Order: sequence, then structure tokens, then C-alpha cells
Amino acid sequence: MSQRNSLSTAPSATSLPRFRGSVSGITNISEPSGNDAHTLRTVDQLSTARPSVAISDKLWTQIDVLDDVKAMAEEVDRTGGFFNDDFSSSLAQLKASQSRLLEVVSRHQSMSDRAREQRREQAKAHPETVGVDDDGISKHQEQTRKRMNDFFSGSVKPSAELAQSRDFDELNEYVSEVRESLGEVSEKMTDFDRVTKKLW
Repeated sequence: MSQRNSLSTAPSATSLPRFRGSVSGITNISEPSGNDAHTLRTVDQLSTARPSVAISDKLWTQIDVLDDVKAMAEEVDRTGGFFNDDFSSSLAQLKASQSRLLEVVSRHQSMSDRAREQRREQAKAHPETVGVDDDGISKHQEQTRKRMNDFFSGSVKPSAELAQSRDFDELNEYVSEVRESLGEVSEKMTDFDRVTKKLW
């Protein structure tokens, strides 16, 4: 019980002489000295660099934005589109070049499909030449492999050489057309990108 009383009645800092000096030092720190008081007054006298924005400035900014939106809406009504003529023409050219590329690919794909269908019909019409069973397919693959080896080795008969060179010419034409169309699409995409960057 006596311990509890001694803890609850702790001495104050002013009642003990050894703490009195440190407490008075703390109070002296909070009081500005002569130089510090002058520095604080100087800081208080500095003007702030914050811009003063009045409510009327905010209202005029909103009105300017609304005027810009109105002008853009009138431009869209007048021209029929949001973007300028350069943008529209470059977009149309890009679409046209992509359409030409699609036409080239689809034309050669249909030609390839027709040729494949003709080979199937010939195989059905002449099963002894190219059988449709597994044995006939392996014989046909062997003949194809032999023809390719003969073609690349240079020992091809003139009629077979003519047919195969026609196939390779057709394939080469297809590749060159696709390459040309892709080049055109690339140019149009570059033009389109340039026009878009000008707009933004």
C-alpha cells in the first residue's frame, strides 16, 4: 500500500532541484533569442507566390471550353466528320490498299482451291494413276517427291518442266503481288500515322 502511494504521488519537476535546471532550459529554447526573432519576422514578411484565381476566371475558362466545343460541333456539321480532309483521305487510301491486298490473297486462294479440286477430280476419274487409298496416296507422294528431285536436279522432261515452271511462276506472281500490296499498305499506314499525329 505504501508503494502504491509513493508511485501515485510522484514529485513534480519543480520540486526537485536537479530537474529544475533542465526544465528551465527547455522553456528557454522555446523563447526566441534576438537573432531568431528577427529571422522569424523576416519569414513572416515574405510574400507568397500563389496565384490568385478569382471565381470569374474560373467561369471564363468554362465559357471558353464551351465555345470550343460549340465551334467543333459546327465544324463537324459543316464537314460531315470530326477529322480533317487529310485524315479522311489517308484513311480511305489505307482502306483501299488493304482491300486490294485482300483481293490478291482471296484470288490466289480461290485459284489454289480450284487447282486442288481439279486434282481430286482427276484422282477420282483415274484411280489407277493416283489411288485414293493409302497405297495410292503413298505412290502419289513418291511420284511427287521424284518430280521435285528431278526438277531441282535439272533432269526434268520439257513437258513436266513447263507445267512446274508455270506453277512456280504463278506462285512467284502471287508472292510479288502480296509483297507489293503489303508495301502499299505500309506506306498508307505511315501516311495515316503522320496525319493522326498532326491532329493530336
